[in-house]
Amino acid sequence: MKFRAFVIAALLALNLNAGEWDDFSARLNRTKRDLALFDGKTRKGSVRDFQKSGLVGASVKDGMLVLDASRFLKEFPGKTLDFYYFLTPVPGKNVVLEVELAGPDGASADLLFEGRTDKHYWKKKSVSLKPEPSLYRMETRLPDHLKQLAFRITFRDIPQLKIGRIFFGVKEDGTKVDARANHISNGGAERGFYNVYPPSAVRIAKPGMNVAIDGKEFHSGRHSFRLDPVRNGFNRLVFNAVPYIVGKPIVFSMYMKAARSDTPADIGLFSYGCNTKPGSPPITKP
Repeated sequence: MKFRAFVIAALLALNLNAGEWDDFSARLNRTKRDLALFDGKTRKGSVRDFQKSGLVGASVKDGMLVLDASRFLKEFPGKTLDFYYFLTPVPGKNVVLEVELAGPDGASADLLFEGRTDKHYWKKKSVSLKPEPSLYRMETRLPDHLKQLAFRITFRDIPQLKIGRIFFGVKEDGTKVDARANHISNGGAERGFYNVYPPSAVRIAKPGMNVAIDGKEFHSGRHSFRLDPVRNGFNRLVFNAVPYIVGKPIVFSMYMKAARSDTPADIGLFSYGCNTKPGSPPITKP
């Protein structure tokens, strides 16, 4: 068995908002202009449809919010939709936002900070999407008298947009990262496939390994990820983004068990703009 497990290193900031959808629901308002998005009883965002069509759907799959605009696209080609995620305003601060997105290869979307001082405030960045979940980053200094703030994604002619975790915080070079904490949110498979990204036949043009939740083999807890790779296939399992500090050491450890001794496995860390693999140690104990 040979596979690669990558940890995506991400935000260096004091985290003020971390978008997750553990208890998701969506409700269309009476005018059909806004599809309100809830996590439990908390409204976290919305999808704004100025056509008032009621044709946009929303669901959560594999830890990502999936906006289904396929029916909207057929009726209103070329028209835009706006996704909003509410943020905590921090006037006068240098902030950073990172978001995981996936969509049709090469499709464009606009990412915006939007809010109000005494007038309308916005800051825009255009990005090109990829089929696999990818991190996109925005940095800016917010106005001194900011009263409201939201993260907005404007898109058109995209049948399905996937939105992963949203990180937003104040950029502080001296931010401390708790080295004692486990920043992998679902390393033991106790939450199913939440915040874990196995190979997908939709995203890649080659066979990928099968990833299953195993309730018989585990080190701690009650579950583990069972990986069944394929020869010459895309044998990769990706975990969630984690905080780190540039220039400081990081520690990554995991327990693995293989059907045969001396089974090789690549373990790597992936960061925006660079790729580092600390080695390919064999699994010596079956």
